[in-house]
Amino acid sequence: MENFWEELKKKQEEYRKLSAAELAELPYYDLVDACIALTEKYDAFGNSDEFKKAPIACQNFLAIFMLDAQVNNGGFNQFFYNGYANLGIDYVKAHQDVGLHGIAEMVKEANDIYGKMMAEEKIAKRTGDLDADMQAFSDSYNDNPLNALDAGYYDADKEREEIVVKYIRENINAFLN
Repeated sequence: MENFWEELKKKQEEYRKLSAAELAELPYYDLVDACIALTEKYDAFGNSDEFKKAPIACQNFLAIFMLDAQVNNGGFNQFFYNGYANLGIDYVKAHQDVGLHGIAEMVKEANDIYGKMMAEEKIAKRTGDLDADMQAFSDSYNDNPLNALDAGYYDADKEREEIVVKYIRENINAFLN
């Protein structure tokens, strides 16, 4: 039996062989997986210079995907703690460009809250000690004003899926270059 990573790699190779028309017909989660596979060359998770070489449609998709993955896993708190806000990516603009104006406003509010928390030194900081960092991260959820934004973000799931699919399909050729 193949392991998860081998299966993922095979699926990504299959996605890379699809035409624009075939990609556009994929259901939401498959379409997102395909777009991730097609944009991995831009190293969105570690190299902002490579990220900026991606077509704008791909940059917007990756910014939305990165925010979504972090917030759905651990809220806006996790998004900031894991350093995604420091990649030089304009998450607000990406959401506005795609038509997710309500989420763009949430991200702007989250940025403002986080900025105030930094100024007041009320954020968890990594120290290099795994146990201490995990405890600090866990404790950082206590009385965190970012938590209030999470529910609104989760409520926008259905709208987000529909708008993102439409955006990808309208810009499918950007993912194939």
